[in-house]
Formats: sequence, C-alpha cells, structure tokens
Amino acid sequence: MSFRGHRHYAELGYQVGGSAKYGYKRLLVDEHGNPVKILEDGEHKALKTQHVKLVKGDPEEVATVQRIYDLYANKGYGVFRIADI
Repeated sequence: MSFRGHRHYAELGYQVGGSAKYGYKRLLVDEHGNPVKILEDGEHKALKTQHVKLVKGDPEEVATVQRIYDLYANKGYGVFRIADI
C-alpha cells in the first residue's frame, strides 16, 4: 500500500500496521465498522474489507499509562523520576 493509502486509512481511525502498544489492543472490524474480535499477537486480518482499530486494553495497563501521563504532564516529573516510581 502506498503512503497515500496508509494516510487515508489512518485518517479514518484505522491502525495501518505494527503491534498494539502498551495499554491497547487491536480490534478487528468488518467493512461496516462492526467489531469482529480482538486480535492476538501475531494474528492478522483475513479479508481486504476488514480493518484494525486500536482500543483500550487491560484496565491495569490503561491505568499505568494514565498515571505516567499525569506524572509527566501535570506534575512535571521527568522520565527518570517516573521510571523510579
């Protein structure tokens, strides 16, 4: 797929490659945007009409990401101090 194609699908809110980052899961959706299933590591979509969206994952991971954001953005902690915490 071309850069233009990747950009188009990214603008529609779809994941255009790679694995889900910490705190997220990859959700397979059909051509109408209806959820099909959560993709496990190494799984790929099977049909050209399917797409992948990122959704919140494990609640503990989501809480960790939110805590890191709060420490950095709201409390002004640096990355080393956050890592120590």
